[in-house]
Amino acid sequence: MRLIFIALLCLALGRGVSAQNSLEVTEVGFDRGRLLYQSHCGRCHGMLGLGGEGPNLARPTLPRAPDHASVVFVFGLP
Repeated sequence: MRLIFIALLCLALGRGVSAQNSLEVTEVGFDRGRLLYQSHCGRCHGMLGLGGEGPNLARPTLPRAPDHASVVFVFGLP
């Protein structure tokens, strides 16, 4: 589940993350990602990412996004 929130943190901060900077998870960023997930993804994927109408996202890798670069591509971030 933490992986989901890290991915969402990338969504929340996507334009500020560059390839040369490591992704630092902060409490503020984590909370922002959680709120983003709950408002945009939780209805279908469940509030804990365990699935529902949409597939389970609480796994180490996702079939369509096995790594960070793929998550960025799938969610359409620059």
